[in-house]
Amino acid sequence: MDQKIAGSLSETFPSVADKLAKMRSHPGEYAVEVQGVKIAVLPDVWSPAYDWTSSFFVEKLPDLHGRSFLDIGCGTGVIACFAARAGANRVTGVDINPEAARNCALNFARLGVQNGDAYTIEKFEDIIGGHDVIAWNAPHHDASPEGMLDRSAVDEGFAAIRAFFGAIGAHLNQGGLLLFGFSKAGDLALIESLIRDNHFKIRTEHSDFRQGYDCLIYELEKK
Repeated sequence: MDQKIAGSLSETFPSVADKLAKMRSHPGEYAVEVQGVKIAVLPDVWSPAYDWTSSFFVEKLPDLHGRSFLDIGCGTGVIACFAARAGANRVTGVDINPEAARNCALNFARLGVQNGDAYTIEKFEDIIGGHDVIAWNAPHHDASPEGMLDRSAVDEGFAAIRAFFGAIGAHLNQGGLLLFGFSKAGDLALIESLIRDNHFKIRTEHSDFRQGYDCLIYELEKK
């Protein structure tokens, strides 16, 4: 089982460090197919070529017709692109990594997403406006990042997740839905306490185990 003690990524979670090294091995843009759709991936952006959880999020998207959709930690924008295809009337991708925001905008343009926007944030309070459905496939490893790309996979002390739950309610429209991705290998007791303490309730959960690790998606509503 993954440890929950913060330390260097390469020492504490070598399998994650290996995955990140594979992502960094690409010298330029490359493409990966996700559910029949070709997604462009830029260097230094978290890649669905080496992680199946983005595809799982796509599989579990709720009815989005006529609803606005925000993808936090958008990476390539793959989830946001599929949200647009699923009928969202506006899709937005935000990321702390400027290359990820650029990658998301690139895929919007190439896939004909005309109702999409992507921008960089430094903190959750930088998010603009309210949204009907908000998704974050959050990092579940407690370790020290060694670069910007690492922050897609690790969250030291789960500081970003704590900040997320404290801030995101202000950006969720009335009657809105929050999709929060995590893992049973992470600190579920912490996550469920943050859900309660920030006045959310669990509507349902989705989970699957593939390629040696699991993904858990909470569907959350405001109480």
